[in-house]
Amino acid sequence: MAEDIKIEKMLRLGDILVEAKLLSREQLHTALEYQKKTGLKLGEVLEKLEFVKEGVILGCLATQQEIEIVNLKDIVIPKSLVKKIPLQLIEKHNIIPIGIKGDTLTVATSDPTDYEAIDQIQLLTDLKVQLTLATTTEIKNAIREVFQPAYKETKEKDEILNELSGKTRSKKKPRNIDEILNDPITKLLIEKKIITEEEILKKIEE
Repeated sequence: MAEDIKIEKMLRLGDILVEAKLLSREQLHTALEYQKKTGLKLGEVLEKLEFVKEGVILGCLATQQEIEIVNLKDIVIPKSLVKKIPLQLIEKHNIIPIGIKGDTLTVATSDPTDYEAIDQIQLLTDLKVQLTLATTTEIKNAIREVFQPAYKETKEKDEILNELSGKTRSKKKPRNIDEILNDPITKLLIEKKIITEEEILKKIEE
């Protein structure tokens, strides 16, 4: 029994959604490929590709993991509390601390299966971490509000276009136009109106 519990706790978000029949394995594979290209959280990808809505993901996780859902719009988050965690870590894992009591730090996350984030927070703060759930969008908005005007919004679309065109540090040379436009992920992004073919061509010509 203990072994089963451990395995369940180690499930990733995609596996949980597939097991709940909210996502197919094919959709998960497509989403993970898109995630590699953009660096977005899986929940954001699933929302953008219209595979699973944020609210549905949150409800599934709340039931499966038995974690409370919070409305961040109703919570005043002191900047002094947020400063307990480096902004880089907050942005990378899309998490935000919302309260502290004794030796326990309460953190809002859209992905309670992000065990790396939990471990890093505990290590950095020397506090126990209690998770609550909020949508990715709510957490991003909360981060912007707390860190304005210092916080800068990420240029998500430009990053996607740079990755598709090969204009990133990880690419030795740009990809050719046919290769880019025939990429299954590119076709899906155009179909979902996340980017346009004209935007891709313009980026290649830069």
